[in-house]
Amino acid sequence: MRILALAIALLLAAPASAATDFDRLWNKTKKFMSPTPVILKAEEKGLCICQDGGGFHGQVGTMEPAIVDPGNSKRISVSCRVRTFDPGTGEINGTSPCGTFFPLAK
Repeated sequence: MRILALAIALLLAAPASAATDFDRLWNKTKKFMSPTPVILKAEEKGLCICQDGGGFHGQVGTMEPAIVDPGNSKRISVSCRVRTFDPGTGEINGTSPCGTFFPLAK
């Protein structure tokens, strides 16, 4: 009976310990912002203000995380995309990247 209880406890603990440090950070990141690609979706998690000094300066965008895997390491990158809207329908019709931004806090 003791062996059965130990086996059950190990089986229940295995999935929780299977998550890597990367998985935990990725899951936490997705709680705050919309995972890519959300280019034409109206999901507004993680807003940002563009500070590029150009045409999008001061405009609201959406922070979008992505997994970057250059081969020898894996990272999470965050970008800000300013959306454009159709003047007639108000629907999203495109996005543009903003290289310099800061997050818009709640």
